[in-house]
Order: sequence, then C-alpha cells, then structure tokens
Amino acid sequence: RRVHGENHRLKQCLYSLTIKLQEAHAYNPSGPVYDFGQAFADRASPNIVPPTQKLLDVSPPSETHFSLFHDIRAHEGTVYCASFNPSGQLLASGSSDRQIQLTDVSSFRSAATLSAHNSSISDISWADDCLLVSVALETGDRSAVLWDVTVGQPKAMFAGEAYMLSVCCHPTDRNMFLACDSQDHLFVFDTRRPTPVCTLQHDCLVYTVEVEPGGAYFVVGDEKGNVKLWDLRKFLSAPSEGCVSHFVNGQAGAPISHIHMASFGVGNVDNGRFLAVNSYDNALRVYDRGSFINTSHFYRLRNQLFGPKNKNHSIKSSFYCGSKYTPQGKAKDDKEEGAEEGFKGLEESVLLATGSSDGYAYVYDVSGDADVVLQKLGAHKDVVYGVTFHPTEAVLASFSKDTTIKVWAARAPPQRLP
Repeated sequence: RRVHGENHRLKQCLYSLTIKLQEAHAYNPSGPVYDFGQAFADRASPNIVPPTQKLLDVSPPSETHFSLFHDIRAHEGTVYCASFNPSGQLLASGSSDRQIQLTDVSSFRSAATLSAHNSSISDISWADDCLLVSVALETGDRSAVLWDVTVGQPKAMFAGEAYMLSVCCHPTDRNMFLACDSQDHLFVFDTRRPTPVCTLQHDCLVYTVEVEPGGAYFVVGDEKGNVKLWDLRKFLSAPSEGCVSHFVNGQAGAPISHIHMASFGVGNVDNGRFLAVNSYDNALRVYDRGSFINTSHFYRLRNQLFGPKNKNHSIKSSFYCGSKYTPQGKAKDDKEEGAEEGFKGLEESVLLATGSSDGYAYVYDVSGDADVVLQKLGAHKDVVYGVTFHPTEAVLASFSKDTTIKVWAARAPPQRLP
C-alpha cells in the first residue's frame, strides 16, 4: 500500500512514465566506456578559464534574438536535466538512458560519459567546476552520486530508500548538497559522510529544492503549491523550526515542478531576490522579495506568465541577469531622461526562459512588471523539459524528450544550423 500510494502521488511527475518504460526492459549495463584519460590528456587545468576569455564566438550580440548555435545529440533517451558548470566550460546533461554526458562548450565535442546509475537521471547540480552531483529515480546505494569529472569516476555514493527527485549543491560549500525524495523527505548531505547530516519528514511531496546564491537560505516547492523559505543554519540545528517564510503559489496552490533563483553576481545583496516558479497549471510566476534589508522575507507576485504548457509535465526554467541590470530597473550606466521604454538589450535586462510541453522554449523579459515575450524558440520535436543559461554569456541550452539538446546564442547576423 505504501508503494502504491507513493506511485499515485508521482503521477504528476513526468518521470513516472520513464519508470514504467524501464520496468518493461531488463537493465543492460554493457555499453561503450569513454576514455577519460584521452579526453583530458591535453587539459592540465580544465577548471581554470581566464576571466576575459570568451568560450563561444557569439559577439557582437543581437538586441533581441537567440539563434540556434549547435545541436547536441549525445543521448539515446529523454533528456531531463542539464547544467553548465560555474566557469561555463562544460555542459552536463542527464537522461533516461541512465548516463550523464559532459560536453566541451568551446568545441561542442563530447568530453566524457558518466555511468553509474541504474535508472533515469532526474537532476544534476555542480558543486564546483570539477565536482558534480547527480540523483536518479532508483533506490539503493546509487540514489545520489558525487562525480569527479577530471577522472570521470564516482567520488562518493549515497544510498536512498526512495526515488530522488531534485538536488542542489551549496554555492559556497562544495561538501554540502540538498536533495528531496518521493517519500516526502528533505535531506542535507555532507559528501564526506555516507548518510545525511539532517533529514526532515515533510508534510507532503517536495518536487524541487534550490539554495539561494549566498548560501544562507534555501527554498522548496511541494505538491500542495507551497513555496517555503528555510534558514539553512536553523534547519541544521532544528529542521522543524527552520522555515522563516512561506506562501501559496497562485490562487489555487498549483503543485510546483521547479524553482530557480536569480543571481546577480558573487556577493550581490540582491541575489535570490527574484524567484521563478514553474507549476502544473500552465503558468510561470516570478516573485520578488524586495531589498535584502526586508527581513520578513516576504515575496510578492511580480510577473505571471502564460503561454508555456506545463500542466502535465515537470518543466524547468532559468534566469539570465545582464551585467548592467540592477533590481531597481536601471542600468549601472546613467540613463538619459526620456529614454524609450521597452527592451533595453541583453545586458540591461533580466531574461527568464522556460521549457514547454508544446515543443518550444520561451524567453521572457522580466526586467519590469510587464510580461514581455522576447522569443519563442522552435527546433525540438517533442516536449522541452527545461532550459539552462550559461553563467556569464547570453547562451541558452534547451533539453527535450526528443533526446537532443539545442544550444541557442545571441548573435548577429543570425546563423542557423543546416
């Protein structure tokens, strides 16, 4: 009865379809193994990038449009997650084929294939440029894996009694990551220990967890449509007393599939100010907590975006914060009086991109209270499960059920793949 109830609650999570498919096929661990030594032989320091180096030739940028820059076909199954490492050199992606592919962003050639999980990869998160944590829809001693990508081998494995749904590494402590599972548990792991250092039995299923860029707080979204903000230090000492703020997403409290926090750069006091919430009601909402001086941590609804379809799918979104944008809505450079309103350019704006079940990726300008659709990106042939922005450049990767990853870049003139 316990397993039946758990599967029933997972119906709204798209991963359940993959689970049924995998149960019908025997697991085959055989397959090609990537030669990591050869892949990294000529990269003595793969995690070091000069600050001025442009990894992609995407300049000069266009003012409004993204063009298809590259098509990555590295997986044999649905791609559920993807993420650039902090330096932007590598793009990691996880799939229902049970593999994690690492792609060199400068050449878009495969850098490595990581294989250890026995089921679909549900989420991935970078601890730093060389350490990656992945979680999967499986129980046992490989529910979560810490990878050292420089050698292409697991550095540590963590057991779980239920399917892991989401993971987020701490942005300033490479030894800490948070995760949630399908039995309503919320975990804090120390990678130096095989078991969680802290566990909370939540009152319902938690779909997503995100640590704010400063590392002091984290936020979760659950199946009842609740967004809860937790003080991490209090959570570690008394998990049940760590929640400092919560609100209901939308009027009906739609179940939440993903949460992403905006980052304006290391040490910026406005990091985590904007919160993007994907939910199962065909809406993407952006919340604003105001200045960090506001100690109440109260988030108000800033944007409510309709267009992307996510009612029956677990869709992910991502922010891009221009280097000249400030949350007050003005660029760092002085603006002339009477300046024309509207889209100011990539570096003067905050963009929010999301996947959609209609096969498109949507890009919005959420710099102000208006809901401006900049572009509808169409190249996939099936559900786009999510998107992720490059950490420093106007480059976007979308991943899909059609097994591909599309890389989009702002460039002029537009250059599309044949």
